Amino acid sequence: MKSFILALALLWQAFPAHAGDREQLIGMWVETHPRDHIVHFAEDGSWKLHLKKNELADYHSLEGTWTISPDGKLRVTLHLNGKTQIFSTRMKFNGEELLLVDDNGTETRHRRHQGALPERFQW
Repeated sequence: MKSFILALALLWQAFPAHAGDREQLIGMWVETHPRDHIVHFAEDGSWKLHLKKNELADYHSLEGTWTISPDGKLRVTLHLNGKTQIFSTRMKFNGEELLLVDDNGTETRHRRHQGALPERFQW
């Protein structure tokens, strides 16, 4: 019995409560606050932030990679103009809503998006 409890304790440490966050994050999300964006977190660890026309020069989107750190933070790497920037944020799921809070306390709210990319991002 002691070995069974020890095995459960080790398994619990190996797969922390945020282990399911990866599966929840995969897909498209509409940023509802403070801006209006669509971000796609792909299963292969890539991500794409879709931009509206003239939002950021002639860029249609921003792209990079994402991972979830052992402490449960979302880590996003942005590749732009030959430079790499890394951002880290805490994430919390509440049903179909995703709340991201960066190290400065800035919050962004997202809701799950189903279907095709909205027209405002197709240009």
